[in-house]
Amino acid sequence: MQPPEPDYYAGLELSQPATQTEIKKAYRRLAIIHHPDKKAPGQDIDAAEFRKIQSAYEFLGDASRRAGYDLRYAGVQRNWDRYRQWQRAEEVKRARDEELKRAADKVTKARAEKEVRDRLVDEIWRRAEKAWRQEEARKTRSEEQVRQARAEEKARRAAEAREVRRRRTEERTRRRAEEQTRKRAEEEARKKAEEEAREREEEETRRRAEEQARRAEAQEEAEFARQQNPFALACLHPDIGKMHWQNGMADCTFCHFRTFCYWCPSCNIAACRTCRAKLPR
Repeated sequence: MQPPEPDYYAGLELSQPATQTEIKKAYRRLAIIHHPDKKAPGQDIDAAEFRKIQSAYEFLGDASRRAGYDLRYAGVQRNWDRYRQWQRAEEVKRARDEELKRAADKVTKARAEKEVRDRLVDEIWRRAEKAWRQEEARKTRSEEQVRQARAEEKARRAAEAREVRRRRTEERTRRRAEEQTRKRAEEEARKKAEEEAREREEEETRRRAEEQARRAEAQEEAEFARQQNPFALACLHPDIGKMHWQNGMADCTFCHFRTFCYWCPSCNIAACRTCRAKLPR
């Protein structure tokens, strides 16, 4: 706590034996320094120090008050010395506390900065790990997609190859079946043609045999008829080629074959073309 009575000599930066002239000079010097009008623009204006200087000058300028003050100045000086020592100790303590506080703040700040850096590093590592995991997942997906695409392409090509083989097999089977069908058809056609040729040949042989038999029989009958019909033998059939038989169809008198016949008006016989050609002229 500050002593109750001020130290006027210390306020004017003087010692107790100072004269009035020294007191006046010290006052003027300090007043010029601490006068409020002497402050530069922008500086805080505080007149407490100036008032303290002025109060010390007025008090020490009074001789009677100075004389009483000098008698008790030793006690005042001791009090102020103890106060200044305590003040210096407080300042040292405050400085030490401030230093400790600054050190603690520095440590706290360093710890906070370290925590921030650690969090930042952790965040960077976390993001890097996340990016790495995403990249690995993307690569894995890409590799899986590539493998899947390759497998699908392989399966597609295998399916296409199977389809091609199936189509070729079906084509070969179809061609073989068509070839067999064609061969069977050709064989059947050949057999049928041979059978038809053989039947035609047999029919032609049979027809010729029947024709020859009919002709032989007709000749025999005609010979017999001529022998039995003297008029027919005597008739020369001069007009047999000029007139047809009624309606054109009749039984030949000589071969008895019903066909297109000529009529002889002389002897009233019918003769087919074959028998007519054999009649005497």
